[in-house]
Amino acid sequence: MKKVFWIVLLLVFVGVTAGYARTMSIARDRVNVRTKPSKRASILFQAPKGYPIVVKKKTRHWLYFEDWNGNKGWVYRPLVSAIPTTVIRVDTANVRKGPGTRRPLIAQAKQGEIYRVLGEQGDWVKIGYYYENEVVGWIYDDLVWGY
Repeated sequence: MKKVFWIVLLLVFVGVTAGYARTMSIARDRVNVRTKPSKRASILFQAPKGYPIVVKKKTRHWLYFEDWNGNKGWVYRPLVSAIPTTVIRVDTANVRKGPGTRRPLIAQAKQGEIYRVLGEQGDWVKIGYYYENEVVGWIYDDLVWGY
């Protein structure tokens, strides 16, 4: 009976590990994204600081991820942060003073711009500038990716 318990526990743990996915962000500017988990592997592109990623797999020193465009690659683990960020998915997104379409429009964000996530309320995300940690406003969550 004890053996069955450990086998079941092992299968549950393996299932959880295989389904691992976590949103994180790039911690430094111009971080190399590679084809394989090695500093000698080819560089696919360079990611800017704050770039949101969804980690799909991890090794001891590397993280395999997918980004908002569906790009996939490996990044060196110490170059990734748990700071929640988001990227604008649409051409232009309205940024409002508060969560809701009846709140005043205060700015517009452009596709590809990266913001720090400062909070959530329902379907709305409170965003701020990455470096200053200053509040920009609220944006509807269907218009952004990450966090």
